[in-house]
Amino acid sequence: MTHRLIPWLNRELFVLLVNDDYQLPNLLEKIMKMVTKYHICSQDFREGILCEIGGNTDHFIHEFYQFARLPYDMDGFDGNSNYDSRINLPSHSGGNLISKDKDDVHSRRIEFHHRRPTLKLH
Repeated sequence: MTHRLIPWLNRELFVLLVNDDYQLPNLLEKIMKMVTKYHICSQDFREGILCEIGGNTDHFIHEFYQFARLPYDMDGFDGNSNYDSRINLPSHSGGNLISKDKDDVHSRRIEFHHRRPTLKLH
């Protein structure tokens, strides 16, 4: 199911990397390999992208985790995104990208406000 992550990653990395045509495909490939080895919220995943994303790493991971864990495609995610507060990310030392437990998707109520289709970084 990782193929549905590619459009979202392309869009978000394009914004983060300021149109770096060389770095984007390399980082996309690296992330796609990493999600098969590490949980998105793991320290190993964070360290793997920290050099490329820098100070935006934690925000990127938060957004990526939210997208990956929900059942929406990119348009559905954007249409249902309203941000009231951040959800604490679980800490994982490894394992799968997304819980296979379908109830996990609905275990927390996520409050979002409509957002633009680009990552807002502070």
